[in-house]
Amino acid sequence: MIIILGGRSKAGLPSRIQVQTFVRLYASSRNNTALEQRQIADALNPPKSTLPPLLNLPSKDGLNTAVYLFKLGRSYGAFYWAGVKATWANHKNVAELKKRIQEGPAKELSGSVFSPNLLHACTKEIAHGKGMTRAEFQMLLRDKHDWSRVPVFGLLAAVFGEWLPLLVPFIPRAVPMTCRIPRQVEGLRKIAEERRRNVFREGEEEPSELMVAGLQEKIRRNDEDTPQTSNAALKPSTDFERYVLLNNNFVAALDQRQMLFVSTSFGLHRRIYERLGTAPTTGSLRRNISNRLMYLTIDDMLLLKQPDPEQHLDDNEVLLACEDRGIDVLGIPITKLRANLRKWLQGRKNDEGSGKVLSRMLFRR
Repeated sequence: MIIILGGRSKAGLPSRIQVQTFVRLYASSRNNTALEQRQIADALNPPKSTLPPLLNLPSKDGLNTAVYLFKLGRSYGAFYWAGVKATWANHKNVAELKKRIQEGPAKELSGSVFSPNLLHACTKEIAHGKGMTRAEFQMLLRDKHDWSRVPVFGLLAAVFGEWLPLLVPFIPRAVPMTCRIPRQVEGLRKIAEERRRNVFREGEEEPSELMVAGLQEKIRRNDEDTPQTSNAALKPSTDFERYVLLNNNFVAALDQRQMLFVSTSFGLHRRIYERLGTAPTTGSLRRNISNRLMYLTIDDMLLLKQPDPEQHLDDNEVLLACEDRGIDVLGIPITKLRANLRKWLQGRKNDEGSGKVLSRMLFRR
């Protein structure tokens, strides 16, 4: 028998009360850690309703052709209907966030906050308003992408019904993100990665460090001398806004060939230009690249606000984040993709708005 003396057992072992206290503290610590991890994940990952639902296709075993095709059509119909409903629900869910932004610092922007100025509005809200999580930022962008496609896609679904999957490959840009079937997603990725491989095989000279440094110094000295790009409407008054502008005005240092290289790498213009042996206009290239770099800068900074962000992203979000940054994803293990995303984010962090590291990441592989 062990007699407890002075809070410890006679044998020198911890008392039962001490053991119970230790167990409670350990459990509480684990619960707090789990809660913190969940909060980080919630701040980074938008709702799964912004992604396509599961597509459950029937098995052909034991079914005649007519019955199989009927069930196949119903499966696709249910999938598209679920995707459209998710788009509708997402649109309602971001209404409060839009209202908050419209009534905040972004109200000084001319025109509709959510037309061409969505990225500017988000920058204003992050810099001067109540802030924004990466999950909220992604919800806004995905809602804008999907909601603009619902009218046309809904009409096509009503007209073609179960035959819509046969039409979708010919109109990929008309399909909301929530209604993309796995085969379509894989096909788009194959096309994007093939174009990227081809353009990197040919290669292009990156902007000289002198050009990039000169541009950034000019912007720092006098914001009014900033080259006229789609982002010039923003007047930087905080480090966050200045970082956004410095990264996105990097495009002003690119010539026509360099812009075409970056645009092809990101898949920002249609393949028809390559088939015809021509290129989009300089203004179109500059505008598209500026918007993409501005989007990536905001997304990168919101990711970097959290510790080890690539580890807290869901697998699907890692794939999408890599795609947005021109990183190949097909056939690559998720652990490698997380490492690639971490490398990109570390590069952006080290860049500190200078554009030098960004230049190397865009033009080298």
